[in-house]
Amino acid sequence: MNYAMKIDMKRLFYTVLGIAILGAGVALAVRAGLGTSPLDVLIELLHFRIGISVGRLTFVAQILMVAIALILWPKTIGIGTVMAMVLTQFPLDLVYDLVGTHESFYVNLFLCILGTVLTAFGAAVIIHAGLGMGTYEALTFSISDRFKIKYLYVKYGLEAVFLLLLVLFHGTIGIGTLISYLFLGKLITVFIPLAEKWIVFPK
Repeated sequence: MNYAMKIDMKRLFYTVLGIAILGAGVALAVRAGLGTSPLDVLIELLHFRIGISVGRLTFVAQILMVAIALILWPKTIGIGTVMAMVLTQFPLDLVYDLVGTHESFYVNLFLCILGTVLTAFGAAVIIHAGLGMGTYEALTFSISDRFKIKYLYVKYGLEAVFLLLLVLFHGTIGIGTLISYLFLGKLITVFIPLAEKWIVFPK
């Protein structure tokens, strides 16, 4: 195995690890039952309004985000993007089934916060691996890079639009939705430099 192949395999390993962590985080946030990210809640609302399955709506949303990212800043898209689209569901389903449901609000709040933290860390690991970002982060970073707007401004702006749509269509906004809106993007920016420090790839 040559040197370049070793580098690629290491990046591939951490991409898969990041996807597993992200999927576990999403599962915990969903299991908490306190509301998920504004985009996920909007997809669920559309599911009930127009009858198309959540899976299909999510896939359509991912395709649209990838298409926009490819137009604006193709560097955000790679094999890691495709892997995230295909593989995230497996750790999500596994952790979702393992955790089960809980009656205690405080337990669910803990799961929601832990899920948000893990989701952000998983996204940061995927980004640092450099094989392509997850679809939502690819969209936000492509807008940020193309128009020279800070990532957090783009993140908060997009999710504010989703929140507005939820209000207009009378969707349910839970405390988990607000936690995701307020902290997920910020946590990703905190974890990216930590991932760069902890995970070193040969040059």
